[in-house]
Amino acid sequence: MKRFSKYKILLLLIILLGAFLRFYNLDWGNQNFFHPDERNIAIATSNINFIRGDYNPDFFAYGSFPIYMIYIVSKGDFDTSLLFGRLLSAIFSTISLYLIYFITKNLLFSILLKDGESIKKTNKIETYSILAVALAAFSPGLIQFAHFTTFESFLTFEYLLFTFLALKLLNKPSFLNYVFIAVIMGLSVGTKIVSLFLVAVFLMIHFFVILKGRTDDTNKLKFIIKFPFKFLNNKFFSAVLLSILIFVLTNPFIFLDYQNFRNSLNYESSVARGTLPVFYTQQFLETIPFVYQVLYVFPSLISWPLTIFSLFALFYLIIYCLRYGLRYIFKNESKSKLPIIVFTLIGLGYTAFHLTMFVKWSRYMVPSIPFLIIAFVIVLVNLSYKRHKMIRLISKSTLLVVSIFAIIQGLNFFTIYLKPDPRLEAAKWLKEYSNNSDTFAGEVYDIGMTAFNGAVGNHRITEYDYYNLDDGINDQAELESLNKLMDESEYVIVPAERIYPTRVRLKDEFPNGYRHYEQLFEGELGFVKVAEFTRTTYLEDLFDISFYSGGIFMPLNYDETFRVFDQPTVTIFKKNT
Repeated sequence: MKRFSKYKILLLLIILLGAFLRFYNLDWGNQNFFHPDERNIAIATSNINFIRGDYNPDFFAYGSFPIYMIYIVSKGDFDTSLLFGRLLSAIFSTISLYLIYFITKNLLFSILLKDGESIKKTNKIETYSILAVALAAFSPGLIQFAHFTTFESFLTFEYLLFTFLALKLLNKPSFLNYVFIAVIMGLSVGTKIVSLFLVAVFLMIHFFVILKGRTDDTNKLKFIIKFPFKFLNNKFFSAVLLSILIFVLTNPFIFLDYQNFRNSLNYESSVARGTLPVFYTQQFLETIPFVYQVLYVFPSLISWPLTIFSLFALFYLIIYCLRYGLRYIFKNESKSKLPIIVFTLIGLGYTAFHLTMFVKWSRYMVPSIPFLIIAFVIVLVNLSYKRHKMIRLISKSTLLVVSIFAIIQGLNFFTIYLKPDPRLEAAKWLKEYSNNSDTFAGEVYDIGMTAFNGAVGNHRITEYDYYNLDDGINDQAELESLNKLMDESEYVIVPAERIYPTRVRLKDEFPNGYRHYEQLFEGELGFVKVAEFTRTTYLEDLFDISFYSGGIFMPLNYDETFRVFDQPTVTIFKKNT
């Protein structure tokens, strides 16, 4: 009992520390909201006015359910919507840690035991379950998105809660458990339409539940004949109807404003597949799905060692589930492995879909993080109980080393929130060192430019559309316009690494853009770099070396969208007179 209490205290301490990492400095931009998705959500919230009878957010990139949640408190106020949305993200991200503990604990019992086997050898299950919570608590991706009013933290919580309820349903297929899982399924789809994959998972769970009614003496032919009637029972229909009802109630304008919903769905899916070129997906040109996420996205979100071993664990579970799933379906064996199968279906259902897309934004992979972490822990623990001594040693060593590395990277990442936003620092510097008569050139479509409006006046800033330099339409006229702007400007502001890295990487695709940025950085346009601002981490300051972009934490580079919203590098050039 004392040992159990110690585990609970340790779990509570880790969750409290994880909460601190999520709630600290939610207003990291000093009420300058630089994330475009956040602003879109706030605008959608401001479209609602219950008093006037305006209930349509007129925004379908996400579902309406979380938008209504935010509106209830913010009443459509822009700043309040964003701050309360971040608060909700932090809350859901923190509660997710507790769900990870229960899910991991359940799965460890499942993967370590054979049917009817004693649980004596699993006395360390508490420790390993808490390890999974610690890896999630210190995950850079989960910490970062707890600071955004985007709905990835909502989805992560919903998918984990669905998993938790699915495991309960397998153990006890009561009518109430069907109701619970139907509610969270409806709300998940109401948060984002991609959550429809949960419907397929629910069908599989219900299929497994019906199969559990078999015994060794069951007549197989009679069971197959009666199976459709057993499958389509009252619990099933009640769950389906309830989930549909919840989805409709939380997203009524998908039906009442169907044409706009359909147009938005077509647009978003075309962008996601890469069939509709838009300026904000150019960084994904000539990148390979799955490979890009493995090399750039997941290492940013969970560390590169954890990326390698968690993906190995996921592949291990796929083979594991095929083996035991077929044995259960055809031989009525390995019932204890059903929780592992259901967990893998949920995690794989979401992750595999997004690993095939043209767009590879880091936010898309955030809901996958807990599933990768849990897979890593349960598979390595399972291997650590194998008979071969070398396998046990390697598994335990890997668990220890990879976990320490990932936790250090997460704590180090958090330290960026101890520092002011680079755009605000750059704007402050520019206000102090520029003259009242100076004019400035900046980049269009980067919300970071708004930080400079109040500092030097937006009437003195010209935001140039660099995306049109190589669109094949009046390129020469665009170049002449850009050269004129360079002649007339005293300063050039590069607010983030959004445009120029793609031009450097794809110089044949964007020859004009590449030439311009190369000449700017090399001083050939008559400008010299006079200031640079970024959010370096504590370890980088302590050792005066880069741990990222070629360093130990990121041997290759960041995904662009992991960096540019809350930790960009702002570069200021001044005309060399």
